Amino acid sequence: MIGMTLFFLFTIGFVNYFLYRDTKRFSSAYEELDLERIIPFLEEKGGNHLSHLIILQDKDVYWAQDGRVLIAYKKIGNKLVVLGDPIGEESSIQAAIREFNQYSKSIGLTPVFYQISPRFMHYYHDTGYRFLKLGEEAIVSLDKFTLEGKQGARLRTRLNKFNRNSYTFNVIHPPYSNDLLSELRVISDSWLGEQKEKGFSVVSFSEEYVSCFPIACVSDPEGNIVAFATLANDYKKTMTIDLMSEEVFRQPAWNDGCFIYSHF
Repeated sequence: MIGMTLFFLFTIGFVNYFLYRDTKRFSSAYEELDLERIIPFLEEKGGNHLSHLIILQDKDVYWAQDGRVLIAYKKIGNKLVVLGDPIGEESSIQAAIREFNQYSKSIGLTPVFYQISPRFMHYYHDTGYRFLKLGEEAIVSLDKFTLEGKQGARLRTRLNKFNRNSYTFNVIHPPYSNDLLSELRVISDSWLGEQKEKGFSVVSFSEEYVSCFPIACVSDPEGNIVAFATLANDYKKTMTIDLMSEEVFRQPAWNDGCFIYSHF
């Protein structure tokens, strides 16, 4: 497992709470969210580890550099919070960061880039941003992933427990029936309990969103789905285990089996 450091840019006083509270969408400078334009753009240019969250449709988009760069953001208080790095032609990224910075200030708001990668840090630095590291994100190289040897011992133990309990794992692909989506909704609601769905940088359940991705499912011995996870991609070579829910009778082996099998 390779650790890829992610840096988070914050203005002083900005806290995670504001990312998840309810906020109204803010009209983009150029146009409203148009997935018929965005999805082909991501397929052509490639996204990043967060680009699939644009499909939640709880963000606005800013098309910088005459449409060559896509910036997904949300107005939160007096800030425009961008999710991840700008997406598009690498030669235009630095100019796009500057353009969005100028646009934000022109309407009296402060631009904030959340969960950026080290790749473009020098661009942010040159534009005057300050950095605060809050965490790291693990990346698994699938061609090197194995259950063999000493390093895989714990995973083998968990997988054996999963199999002994007669759970089964499979990946299904869209389109999905309404009955299946309703079944997944029940599981998701059970998982949430009294909690409220979040958003922005945390995926929330919607039939439209789930229908866009393959789904990894864990079923009990009777064949009933008891846990699931959407398998999102960055439109390049990386897959993310995304929305993950399970029935309220939580069994650690369900999650373990889902995570492990998803890597094969």
